Amino acid sequence: MDVEISREIGLIRLQKGMSANDVAEKIGWTRVNTYHHMRNDDMKISVLWQLSEALDFNLFSLFKPKLSSSEVEEDNSELTKKLSRSQINADDLVILLKAKYKLDDVNKLAPFVSQVTALAAKFGFEMK
Repeated sequence: MDVEISREIGLIRLQKGMSANDVAEKIGWTRVNTYHHMRNDDMKISVLWQLSEALDFNLFSLFKPKLSSSEVEEDNSELTKKLSRSQINADDLVILLKAKYKLDDVNKLAPFVSQVTALAAKFGFEMK
């Protein structure tokens, strides 16, 4: 794994001006338990989730699947073949996304949309 999550957690914690005690208090862990989890690069998803919430940072965003350029080109070529056999004009394709969220999480919607928009632009998509 290329991500040293413990290192990243430490950097994010420092950027946020938080001590390990601050993180421990937010989660309800002891200071020792918090240090143990924050120094571990192999952790449960539930622990990563709790740390994400305490730090107000999506630690899961640090993990990205590795796709080789040949895999991406292969996927694009297959889609292009399907489109060329259809009566659909590629300029008319629209993808609708539905994001389901809890009302309590409405404050996270804007950052989510910003990240999706940035990722779409990176791949040449226009978001409206």
